[in-house]
Amino acid sequence: MSIFISIFLIAFSGFTNADAPKPLDAYIFIAEECPISIYMASDLRKLYADYGSQCNFHLVFPVRKSSKSTAVAFTEQHQLTGMSIIMDKQQEIVKRYQAEVTPEIVIVESETGQVQYRGRINDSFFAPGKKKHSRIQRDADEAFAKLVEHKAVQEPWPEAIGCIINAHE
Repeated sequence: MSIFISIFLIAFSGFTNADAPKPLDAYIFIAEECPISIYMASDLRKLYADYGSQCNFHLVFPVRKSSKSTAVAFTEQHQLTGMSIIMDKQQEIVKRYQAEVTPEIVIVESETGQVQYRGRINDSFFAPGKKKHSRIQRDADEAFAKLVEHKAVQEPWPEAIGCIINAHE
């Protein structure tokens, strides 16, 4: 009888799998004027399409001159509208996850906040302004694939290449 009641309550309460808590959070440090952030937008869309059902995606704007309106314009222009926007002008999230550049991704367990991956989205750039022209390794995609299978992402994680996040005093 209790199984029937549980199924009935779930079926008629309006609760869906989309409402269920997601096991992962991804914090993507990004800047509107960073060319590498702009370049990575297509990979971020793909990551969101592939893993958005298992992970909350947050675009973190750590640059002082970023505003809510410029962040929204960036997300709309680059079709990243399914992700939440976090204005981190005091760089609290930057400090918490030790982000150094934009773009950089940090994937954490939602429940514990434990970092599972921190690093580059892919290896398209081997230095700021120096684009690779050979096969691309999609590091964040590989990390997500392991994490959704409840496997660890082996360290050391690949260092992100991008625009330096200047510390605010």
